[in-house]
Amino acid sequence: MIVGPHENIGRLPWWLHRLAAGGEVLAPGPQDAPIQLIDARDLAAWMLDMAAARSAGAFNAIAEPGSATWGELLEAGNAAAGSQAELVWVDGDQVAEALEEPWDALPLWPIPELKGLYGMAGGRAKAAGLLPRPLGETVADTRAWLEQGEALGDWRAENQVTGLAAAREAELLERLR
Repeated sequence: MIVGPHENIGRLPWWLHRLAAGGEVLAPGPQDAPIQLIDARDLAAWMLDMAAARSAGAFNAIAEPGSATWGELLEAGNAAAGSQAELVWVDGDQVAEALEEPWDALPLWPIPELKGLYGMAGGRAKAAGLLPRPLGETVADTRAWLEQGEALGDWRAENQVTGLAAAREAELLERLR
């Protein structure tokens, strides 16, 4: 998953807005589930370097497995938002069953149905020079971008996440805790 400032799908921005709103936040577990994200700026720099070196090939251009966890992403989002949002960890299988489109409602989380999503080997890309920045930096920079009043815009609007409505989140928190 490509994230960072100017992300046009809105996955990370949705979480940053939600965390900034505070209160109890539905956090589908497990908290220690590994995630692999790549900052668009790191991906772009690496691709330009590869082009300049006339290098090519098939790569999983992503952070290495074990580089971050789902809980670390949400904690970094809370810190970046300056929020006191309370993460309420709920069983991910139950959340997936309760939502018609779980990943549209709660983007980026390691949804049980997509087990292979976060488990790709990125060593070949790393050996070719891909240097993903720390997740906390990407999260903080994305939050700073959003605070500048930036919006996702219309480009690829059909793919932008809608997120979970507040009333539905409250209902799920009540039912699934």
